[in-house]
Amino acid sequence: MGKSQKQESQQKEILRLSSLAESGQAEAQNVLAARLAQGYGVKTDIAGALYWYAQAVALGYTHAKWNAGTMLLAGEGLPAPRRDVGMLMIDQAARSGEPSACRFLAQCFAEGRFGKEVDTELASLNAKNAISVWTQASDSASDRIASKQASKQASKLKD
Repeated sequence: MGKSQKQESQQKEILRLSSLAESGQAEAQNVLAARLAQGYGVKTDIAGALYWYAQAVALGYTHAKWNAGTMLLAGEGLPAPRRDVGMLMIDQAARSGEPSACRFLAQCFAEGRFGKEVDTELASLNAKNAISVWTQASDSASDRIASKQASKQASKLKD
């Protein structure tokens, strides 16, 4: 695929995501925000990224809480970091089972960072939650694959 074809494909994808985001689809809002934040297929637009993350957060989309939280924590697109709001978003994402948020909080509690007191018990709990979420996701994916393979085998036996 040539450069112009790739750009055209990326532009179509951005238009598709924009349409879905405008219609209120939280996952599309999150993906569009990530693309805007990273400049993937579009000009980097931090304010636009924060807007779309906020829309997805308002719909309760967990990954957007993590993504927006990290941007606010770093102060991206803001005059200064918003650690209070950023950590609130990350805490909410972790409580909803976002594994990256759980790992981040585990480090914060282990090292006493971002307003968290050193607490080895909370550090361990968050680390275990991150592992548990990844394990469940892996098990779920493995179950789906096994189910699909069993269905294929069953259909072969019928033939």
